[in-house]
Amino acid sequence: MTDELTMGLTANAVAKHLNCNVVTVRRWAKEGKLPYLSLGGRRMIFSRRVIDELLARGGKFQNNDKKTGEEVNGTNNWKR
Repeated sequence: MTDELTMGLTANAVAKHLNCNVVTVRRWAKEGKLPYLSLGGRRMIFSRRVIDELLARGGKFQNNDKKTGEEVNGTNNWKR
């Protein structure tokens, strides 16, 4: 899990990268558009790779963005 956390971004960092509000990032996570690791409460960690892929597409979601944890990083810890 340590490797996953060091490779991850907080909701605030994702919001800055995507130039949107942190509330929007959390909503996308709860809707299953952005896979995340829950750290309890409202604390979430997001995959840097997934965010980079989203930015490479110009910030546009695709139909296959609802990935399972295994598709994201080989574990089932990621929530959708």
